[in-house]
Amino acid sequence: MLTLENKDVKGFTWAIAPALTALGYLLILLVSVFPFWVRLMNEESHEVFFSGLFENCFHIKCWKPRPLSIYILLGRVFLLSAVVLAFLTTFIMVSFASELFPRTRKNNFVSAFISFLTGACAFLALVLHALEIQNLRMKPSPPQFFVQWPYYVLGFGILLFIVA
Repeated sequence: MLTLENKDVKGFTWAIAPALTALGYLLILLVSVFPFWVRLMNEESHEVFFSGLFENCFHIKCWKPRPLSIYILLGRVFLLSAVVLAFLTTFIMVSFASELFPRTRKNNFVSAFISFLTGACAFLALVLHALEIQNLRMKPSPPQFFVQWPYYVLGFGILLFIVA
């Protein structure tokens, strides 16, 4: 019968956790720079706009609310916080996995808390952008909206940080 010793299980856990956080960091970083989170289409003029938390839409029409709503501003703050915390979490997990620092129970708690906080910040950024789109849908002659792949990728990244 195959059994794993306690040391092997800890080694396996500390190999998976840094991999999950590194993948989550890359996903959150990719989504944060990608401007096409939602595609908005005006039904009357058939114009297509794209919406994201940041205004870097290159040669494509972007929907830019003026003045910036509180949802967009707070979403930006939470997404940037998630990127910074994701980097910090990845650094901490890799340094603990490589035994650069000795593993203690306090370090495990700190890394788990920062990982959860990263997922919570990314989730709040996602919810705040969704609230901005919902606010836009409440106006007269609202545009149709289509969720693009960054929403799903960010959701998967959030799941990785909460699991890690």
